[in-house]
Amino acid sequence: MSSYLSSVHVARWYRLVRTIGVGAFGNVHECEVVLSNGLAASRRLAVKILRDSNDAENVGRFAREANLLRGLKHPNLIRAMEINLSHNPPYFVMELMQEVLSTRLERMMSQDTVYRAKPALESVLLPLCKAVAHLHFRNIYHRDIKPANIFFDSKDNPILGDFGICNERRLGSAQLTWCGLGTPWYTAPETLRSGIASPQSDIFSLGIVLHEMLTGSRPCAIGGTPVVLGLLCSIPEAAMVSSMTCSLK
Repeated sequence: MSSYLSSVHVARWYRLVRTIGVGAFGNVHECEVVLSNGLAASRRLAVKILRDSNDAENVGRFAREANLLRGLKHPNLIRAMEINLSHNPPYFVMELMQEVLSTRLERMMSQDTVYRAKPALESVLLPLCKAVAHLHFRNIYHRDIKPANIFFDSKDNPILGDFGICNERRLGSAQLTWCGLGTPWYTAPETLRSGIASPQSDIFSLGIVLHEMLTGSRPCAIGGTPVVLGLLCSIPEAAMVSSMTCSLK
């Protein structure tokens, strides 16, 4: 176990095993459940821990994500099993996922293969659309739908996770692009320009994910520098749509 993991204490009944994800303001770790006799149970879980509890903005976002998860019940949305915001550092516990879509796509590309249309639509995209519709019905916008935030459980069901910037209806363009909030390659161009999220912007992101599943690449392979992203934000929407339409042909 790394010195970092051994230095982070959650609760006495959880033992951190390894880091499995690093987000903008919280890290996700695989953990063992420690029984009363000190032995570890066979089942392992995932725990998300706030990285900097001294940053009031990050604490607020972490609490908002945890409270959102508390109220969500859908088979294709990540579920919080325990939330402890009064602990230092704050954390919440989730089911441990088996695989991430981004990792699966990388493996498939290394084998020179991609998803076929029917399995991609029926087994992955349709369940995710239902999950996103569930969010939108409650006026919740995910804002960061991408393969790295789509997981698969033990039954290979797709699960949408990472609600770190959910419900932030408006963010500055800097936050959306080169400061780590939102992922420009999957973000609708009008949201990149205005910072305003909508149901349509989540649907756009789902479309980019589907394109990547079917082709192995994103339709808009742009660079990640502030200069390039700034140029992208300045492109008229009609021109952006025309460009993406051409790439899909």
